[in-house]
Amino acid sequence: MATAVQFRRGTTTQNNAFTGALGEISVDTTLDTIRVHDASTQGGFEITSNAAAQTLTNKSLTAPTITGTAVMATLDISGDVDVDGTLEADVITVAGVALATFVRDTVGTNMFSSNTETGITVTYDTSNDNVDLVIDAAQTGITSILATDLKIGEDDQTKIDFETADEIHFYAANAHQIKLVDGALVPVTDNDIDLGTSSLEFKDAFFDGTVTADAFAGPLTGNVTGNASGTAATVTGAAQSNITSLGTLTALTVDNLGIDGNTITANSGAVNITPAGGSAIVLDGAINVDAGVVTGATSITSTAFVGGLTGNVTGNASGTALTVTQAAQSAITSLGTLTTLTVDNVIINGSTIGHTGDTDLITVASGIVTVAGEVSLTTLDIGGTNVTSTAAEINLIDGGTARGTTAVATGDGILINDGGTMRMTNVDTVSTYFSSHNVGGGNIVTTGALNSGTITSGFGNIDTGSSTITTTGAVATGALTAGGILKTDDATDATSTTDGSLQTDGGLSVAKDVIAGNDVKLLSDGAIITMGANSEINLTHVHDTGITTNGELTSTVIRARKPIKTEFNASGAVTASLTAAESGATVLIHGTENNVINLPAAATTNPGLYYDFIVLTAVGGGTSTIVNIAGSGGQFVGALSLAGGTAANAVLDNAGDAFTFIASTVVGSRARITCLTDDGTDGVWQVESLASPIATID
Repeated sequence: MATAVQFRRGTTTQNNAFTGALGEISVDTTLDTIRVHDASTQGGFEITSNAAAQTLTNKSLTAPTITGTAVMATLDISGDVDVDGTLEADVITVAGVALATFVRDTVGTNMFSSNTETGITVTYDTSNDNVDLVIDAAQTGITSILATDLKIGEDDQTKIDFETADEIHFYAANAHQIKLVDGALVPVTDNDIDLGTSSLEFKDAFFDGTVTADAFAGPLTGNVTGNASGTAATVTGAAQSNITSLGTLTALTVDNLGIDGNTITANSGAVNITPAGGSAIVLDGAINVDAGVVTGATSITSTAFVGGLTGNVTGNASGTALTVTQAAQSAITSLGTLTTLTVDNVIINGSTIGHTGDTDLITVASGIVTVAGEVSLTTLDIGGTNVTSTAAEINLIDGGTARGTTAVATGDGILINDGGTMRMTNVDTVSTYFSSHNVGGGNIVTTGALNSGTITSGFGNIDTGSSTITTTGAVATGALTAGGILKTDDATDATSTTDGSLQTDGGLSVAKDVIAGNDVKLLSDGAIITMGANSEINLTHVHDTGITTNGELTSTVIRARKPIKTEFNASGAVTASLTAAESGATVLIHGTENNVINLPAAATTNPGLYYDFIVLTAVGGGTSTIVNIAGSGGQFVGALSLAGGTAANAVLDNAGDAFTFIASTVVGSRARITCLTDDGTDGVWQVESLASPIATID
């Protein structure tokens, strides 16, 4: 990045009151002059501008260049005088003789006393010292005009110019048109000069060589010896018997037949290929088509064949709708996978076997057959054992609803599921088992107070209706689901994560609003409150500093104390950095020592950060306070104003990454610095400054 050097500047009054450091330079904006300072003389020493009128006394000028008019009482030159222009004087003398008399005697007496010149008449008028030269219109005595840079023409816009050795240049209409060089008549500008016009043409042209043109307009008659080429060359003669071969054509049309690349297309009608008598059409060097018979083809593939295929088919015949029309196919011994098969009235379709009137009667799956209707059997054999039960007896096992009044007596049997096997036992055995176990049943509707025992995991649901389950101990449970309000009457305030009325060792998920009657405390130093379905906006706690957000805060009223930075308001020199969390702070400056304030490190989150700076103790004559941008490519852009001046004193500057309250800056000088852009490597910061003397950007 280029660096601009900007000196201290001010009006004549301000410069007169200013005492600069040794060797310091200031600019007088009133007189447009420069002053050099020695650290002690108020106002410094003025260096004049080249536009000012000055008096030189006892000064020696070596090879001076004077532009404009030099007015002198006396000019004494001991050497030669070279005047490139007009020399004007009231009286000029040569060797003590007035110049007018000297010229008259020299010219009139010695040069033009007799007129023997050819083609020119010379007259000397002694009454007014004029020499009249009249050149004859016809100059027959001139046999040559030779010069290194000769011009002949009407004026400097229309001429013949011999400006370049061994070349003749022609100008017309104030433009360099053509030039004659060794062996060529050449236009100066490509594609600019015409030979003749549409109305004024040359007659014949004779060339012993090659004529090259981008295009020829009009017919070319006569024989062309050699090649005729071009991007659109056309032979207009219909019959070209001498043409026996062509180069590679991109496309060819013969009558209605077009050939383009690998494609032959009939523009109308069909394409007829007729071989010579006794010959066949050969495709791909192997397939012969002769009188409608195709031989040599290993396979013929088509999306569809229209019409019948006659003759024997050797190999496989396939297709999505292949049909064998002959009813009896004794040679077919196997079939592939069929989507459906109908044999008389039986239909097999996928995993179902049915009848034409009930197509999904039987469903077949791996290891199981499902019948959607009735099975009519004479004998049912299961695993080699015949089933002898009647249908009515089997229906009783299936939960028949009919109830009888047969009394239960000793020795009566009961069907029991014995570990997965159905067995018969008697009622006496069942009675003995029940008497030795505490068993309740569905008929138990009330009990006394239960003071012992355990409800185990296999107990199932406990339904107390609208009654309350009360315990003074802890309830250990898995997931706890409440259909109503989950409430605790304990009124203890929470001071940590382990002493509140409602505690959880994990997170807390709430689908609805959260209302707290007292404080909400986030104990983590880096606590974050996120908002949005994608958690795109957050408020982040910065330890001992404040709260930051990655979004924008919008409010009709935001009231907060403006932070004040005081570390630079000390009598000793301070070098320190500002942080992003301190954005909006006012930085107080004590100018008795050199202070260096570094803006936050480059980051893409910096745009929008701003800081105010104010000088509370004047900057010393040999000290300064500098504000630096982090990184090597940062840049300040700003308007620097002089306190007490006018709007014309404002200076726009964008050439540096260091903003400086320079030496002698007075109390109350201030600046606001705002980050405009930051790509994570370099940033651009805006400066608005009001200071006296005016601040600088370097």
